[in-house]
Amino acid sequence: MKYFFIVLTLFYASLSAATEPEIMADAKPERVLTLADLQEVNATTKAHAPLFYKDYDWDVGLIGGATFDGTQTEARRTTVGVGVYLGYHFNEAVTFHGEYIELFKTFTGDEATKDATNRIMAASVAFDFSAERTYSLYAKGGLGYEMQSKYNKEVNSPISLLGFGFRYMFTDQISGYVEGRWKFVLVNTAYPDNSLVGTVGLDYHFGLSDEKSALVDAVEKHNAPL
Repeated sequence: MKYFFIVLTLFYASLSAATEPEIMADAKPERVLTLADLQEVNATTKAHAPLFYKDYDWDVGLIGGATFDGTQTEARRTTVGVGVYLGYHFNEAVTFHGEYIELFKTFTGDEATKDATNRIMAASVAFDFSAERTYSLYAKGGLGYEMQSKYNKEVNSPISLLGFGFRYMFTDQISGYVEGRWKFVLVNTAYPDNSLVGTVGLDYHFGLSDEKSALVDAVEKHNAPL
């Protein structure tokens, strides 16, 4: 787990060192971030209003997930699956997330847990360190409930999740991300199962903020043929 965070941090740091923030990079006369910027653009010059993760109110997406369980036991196993995700942007840096992951295929050398399955429901909050870029590093933590079938019985527990993620905006409205989080079992400690949860996802963003929506409309009018 610690190596994942080290590699992720070094990768993000290298990107930050290699490029200026998006709001400063590739500065061109037609690039506008506010209505005041647009007023300074010549009427014959087309304007462009870039969109960033922070400009939206909502995200929906698909998740591919894997849990690396049994880190405190001899019954180590990997379970993979898929899920869905919903996010609400509280402000430019803070987002509330809800997710459901169905983990249905287990790989293990332990016969007792070879048919183990997991379902995870979680509510989390994320803090984005640079939502004004097309790429960003964020911290994420939350609480959830895990429903496991293992050892021929149901072992259900509240859990906490804490970790980091990296997001990249492929287009104005679509982004992909990768996350690594520790899962801590809060009860049923007779079955110690703290583990790493890794997820990759693809999100669709919608609901532009009022300020950004007004800017986009103004840019469209500015660029319209006379």
